Amino acid sequence: MGVGYGPVIPTNGMVLNLDGLNTRSYAGSGTAWLDISSVGYNLTLQAAPTYNATNGSFAFNGSTQYAAQTSGVTTYGVAGGLTVLAFVNPTAVNVANAVIAHESTTATNDGWRMVLRGTGFLGFTLGNVADYTSATAAILANVWQHVAITTLSTTLTYFVNGKQYDSATIGAMIGTPATWQVGRDQGGIPEWMSGSINNASVYNRVLSVTEIRQHFNAYRGRYGV
Repeated sequence: MGVGYGPVIPTNGMVLNLDGLNTRSYAGSGTAWLDISSVGYNLTLQAAPTYNATNGSFAFNGSTQYAAQTSGVTTYGVAGGLTVLAFVNPTAVNVANAVIAHESTTATNDGWRMVLRGTGFLGFTLGNVADYTSATAAILANVWQHVAITTLSTTLTYFVNGKQYDSATIGAMIGTPATWQVGRDQGGIPEWMSGSINNASVYNRVLSVTEIRQHFNAYRGRYGV
């Protein structure tokens, strides 16, 4: 059953907060999945992903289902500080699974996206620049887990279930992202999510390890993590 409030998570710098169990974000039916940060974006569910009323997640079929706001989104770059987080439960880890994408349009390979690589590790892509993949932040199939990345200047850092893993040096973002997609990204060819996503959040600053763990701990009970 949905609730009209949410657990305590960091709010400073939050620019996207999607929580399917919070009735202010999702009413329990329909296609509107609303951002309950102070920014207030409005995503639309495409092709009827399956809603889980127990934990508020949406299950995507890996080919046609996703959520998106296709215009009007402020550009959030990587150099000045960025944190992207979500709970995910992929049905397989030998294929790429898109989590959250921020691109100029839903048909443009630019901006950035957080993905689950087909190698079974957490990844991040700067569209038409480079793909980056953690060497240690492993992802499991058919298990709920909390994934996060932070970027600042040229440093990218990976987190799974509140634990910090490795880092990488990244390039500069290109384009002027103006969209959100959850469960899909454009890339050279579109990537999709085969599995479930909820509690997707984006911050325009780097959250500390303590704050990332706060986000993880606030929701983990829903998923038995």
